[in-house]
Amino acid sequence: MRKFIFIFFFFLLAKFSFAQVNLVPNSSFEIYDTCPNYYGQIFRAQPWFSPTTGTPDYFNSCINGDVLYGNLLGVPLNAFGFQTAKTGTAYAGEYFTENYLDYREYIEVKLLSPLQVGTKYFVSFYISLCDSSRYSVDNMGSCFSVDSLKQDTFINIPTVPIIANPSGHYISNKNSWISISGNFIADSAYQYITIGNFKNDLNTDTLFVGGGYWGLYSDAYYYLDDVCVSDDSLTCMTGVGINNYDLQNNILLYPTVTSGIFFIEFNKINFNTANVVIYDELGSCLFTSVLGNKINSLNIADLSQGIYFVKITFDNQEIIKKIILTKS
Repeated sequence: MRKFIFIFFFFLLAKFSFAQVNLVPNSSFEIYDTCPNYYGQIFRAQPWFSPTTGTPDYFNSCINGDVLYGNLLGVPLNAFGFQTAKTGTAYAGEYFTENYLDYREYIEVKLLSPLQVGTKYFVSFYISLCDSSRYSVDNMGSCFSVDSLKQDTFINIPTVPIIANPSGHYISNKNSWISISGNFIADSAYQYITIGNFKNDLNTDTLFVGGGYWGLYSDAYYYLDDVCVSDDSLTCMTGVGINNYDLQNNILLYPTVTSGIFFIEFNKINFNTANVVIYDELGSCLFTSVLGNKINSLNIADLSQGIYFVKITFDNQEIIKKIILTKS
């Protein structure tokens, strides 16, 4: 009898543990076979790949020391802008529109196991608009399929995503990671997830956001990180659309163009500990400080004139803002 009870208990434990598994392998792109040494190498983050002839990119801090490619494919600094990883030290990147003959880029991966028909699944992934982009879009989605969506062309994959960002909700944030999330009941034994913009140019609306001072790429290019598919609601974020606390509106940094003194103000936010780190455009850490509640005054007048990135972290959350230091 004791043996039977032990086996039964073990079965329940195994079933409970399986329910919390993220079915996406290498979900935050940390695992790689070789550091990327050129654009279009999402395949370095195995087993991710491009299902079309489009060329989604792979960024990893392992390349930071490379004189030739470090500033092109690194993390946090790369050819498209400056962004720390949502998790770890790597992420993917792709064009959601490029204003060129319906050109699209997608990332795709085979799940660890097929979805079970009739089971409810929760899905989420994070995106951030790159600094170079002058336009944003609202057509972000993830498609599930039994077989790979491979096609020998770079145009959009003409299918309807199962999980999609709400129409008209343009993702224009260049500082923080925004969650696209939702849930659905599987009607087939899907084995692949593909992420991108599945609409053509005619049906893709763009919103001008300005900026793009990197000057290399001006269309809607997004970084991607932390992809999750699970039948457990606690493993992936729930709800359709944006699932993100708007820190940008509650953490104020002013003035953004400063001669040396600027302020960080927490509005309606309480925390246990908070810190600020200031980076230059090459990703070098130049200034750190502990922050208090309400209003903080910081002096960076000793730094050289230029563009700086201010990363504020508190209670396992973070945002990144930019300031311009001028010299009179």
